[in-house]
Amino acid sequence: MHGLGSWFNDITAVLQFFRDDPDFSPAGGWAYRADTAVLQAIQDGWRIKEGKVPIGLSLGLGDATLKISGGQKWATFFQMANDGSATSDDEDVLARLDAEQMGADYAWLTALHLYEAADKRLQNKIGVFKQNADFYRTEFVPGHRNSIFQWRGGIFDPRTADGVVSVMAPALSVSSELGYQFNTCLVIFCQ
Repeated sequence: MHGLGSWFNDITAVLQFFRDDPDFSPAGGWAYRADTAVLQAIQDGWRIKEGKVPIGLSLGLGDATLKISGGQKWATFFQMANDGSATSDDEDVLARLDAEQMGADYAWLTALHLYEAADKRLQNKIGVFKQNADFYRTEFVPGHRNSIFQWRGGIFDPRTADGVVSVMAPALSVSSELGYQFNTCLVIFCQ
């Protein structure tokens, strides 16, 4: 409706991977809850951008409470995407990945109890997925913006990164079963 659909191609690829993976597909499981929280963060970002109150949960963290649902950085990205206020070719892409990371952090907290209740094999698989998704968004992509790989419109752009997710998805299953670090596969793939 707002011309931003392509910005979610990478998230769509991850959702499809979860749907097709026997460990991540069960309703009520870790991925089900984490996906719900990621989507809530995106919706809350739009609500904040529109001047509405976010409806995601506040999470108790010991003595502190996380009052935001993961939506604030999505709101910043949505504003930038709508008004074209990016000051460089990749500022909007970096803002989009930063928003996704905040939503993923929110999702981790909301689904943590399901991770803790899972058996060790599934905890390993979830941990490998999380570690490498976080690594991709916060270190790998920002660190390789000036590499030989295409940035805008290339494999590091959320609008066209679904290919990277698809290529790496089989390695996730193998790496989690064998206990390897998935970012090793990511680095080898991109060298």
